[in-house]
Amino acid sequence: MLLSGNFAGVHWIKFCLTFCVPFCVSVCSATKAMMQFDPGTRALVDAHLHCKTCHKLDQHVRRGERISECPRAEITREGGRFSGNGFRVVKWRRIRLGRRMNNGWTSMLLLAGLVSSMLPAAETVFFEAEDGARIEADLSGEGEHGVVLAHGGMFTKDSWDDQVPVLNAAGFRTLAINFRGRGQSTVAPDDPPPERGRGLYPVGFSPHYRDVLAAIAFLREQGCDHVSVVGGSIGGGATATAMTAIASDQISGVVLLAATPIQSIGKAKGPKLFVTTKGDNLAGITRQFEAASNPKEMLVLKGSAHAQHIFATSQSDALIQAIITFLKNVK
Repeated sequence: MLLSGNFAGVHWIKFCLTFCVPFCVSVCSATKAMMQFDPGTRALVDAHLHCKTCHKLDQHVRRGERISECPRAEITREGGRFSGNGFRVVKWRRIRLGRRMNNGWTSMLLLAGLVSSMLPAAETVFFEAEDGARIEADLSGEGEHGVVLAHGGMFTKDSWDDQVPVLNAAGFRTLAINFRGRGQSTVAPDDPPPERGRGLYPVGFSPHYRDVLAAIAFLREQGCDHVSVVGGSIGGGATATAMTAIASDQISGVVLLAATPIQSIGKAKGPKLFVTTKGDNLAGITRQFEAASNPKEMLVLKGSAHAQHIFATSQSDALIQAIITFLKNVK
């Protein structure tokens, strides 16, 4: 959209808040940090310094060199740190902002802001499951490959907010659902009350698989020729259960993030990617993997985070990349 010169779909307020403002703050913070040249520290850039206390001593330093103290200035140490006016910059060369900014988080923030501002805003939609439950979901992105995002027991559809822009940028259309009883999603007329008011049903009786089936049907009605599902924990169990009740030609593949085990996993159709961490029920997920039909893959990540909680760890990038690779291959 941006390259074609069509700016009509760009949400400028969102662009400014998520891209321009963080960028300006980062640059200003980096610039301010580089102007603080305290005695005893190492210079961040090549610079010509002038003492702000005695207004006489000049220094020429190269990046990485330690800044010497000014003998004319009264500089004391408090708590191991210099207190004093230090030096001001007269002239600098070879400024490298990236060395001062946190490259990982800053780059991720800027990229996510740019991508999310360029893509159409998520549209809140509603559709009905076959038993009458009304399901709320966020539809975003473009493309012929739709991906249903089914949250875990502790979450709602909003828990996918960080992953949606990445999937959209990779060419997938996403539909993040609220399971019945969560958010604005309603239960079916014949459903018993949800478990202890949490808005989800116990594993022994879970109609959530019908929500997944309804979401798949909705994406197909929206023109998606290929539909996959990513489900975490209880959402993964609901996804696996839905795969036992769907026609093979209606599903492209499923990603099961530490999915709640189901007894009928052997009947689940379509390509499957099982994901877990070494410290999170590895034995149970392995048994599900072994009992599942082909084609299937299994990914074991470091740590002990469960399902969607993996996205809050250092394994987040590896997980989202594995999901995208799997989804592209099953297309």
